[in-house]
Amino acid sequence: MRIFTHRFQPAASSKALTRISREIRGWAFHKRSDKTLTELAEMYNPCIRGWINYYSHFRKMQLRPTLERVNAYVIKWARRKFKRLRDQTKGARDWFDRFRRANPKLFRPLVVMSWQRPDNGSRMNREIHVRF
Repeated sequence: MRIFTHRFQPAASSKALTRISREIRGWAFHKRSDKTLTELAEMYNPCIRGWINYYSHFRKMQLRPTLERVNAYVIKWARRKFKRLRDQTKGARDWFDRFRRANPKLFRPLVVMSWQRPDNGSRMNREIHVRF
């Protein structure tokens, strides 16, 4: 009788995450200041959505740090595009947060990767609990 100490936990491999990171870096968001943010989202959202659909079935949180690079590159893009944000890292971050809240459908793939799980009641039998 064998006792296994490891459990198989399917998730994105480190090679896959490295490949995704390299591809995001290769897009060079920050050098495309001639495009609007909407145009960039239309160009790259299908690819990001595909990664999320493929790699996040089991452990979503493992993919999140890699996809945070997209946010970092968008902030870098904003600092390059808008003069008033050029010297303000925090200002660019705040601008991006406001923009994302104003246009939630534009960055839909990254909203799917949010930290909070929707409250659907019990996950065992899908009944909704009522608070008294």
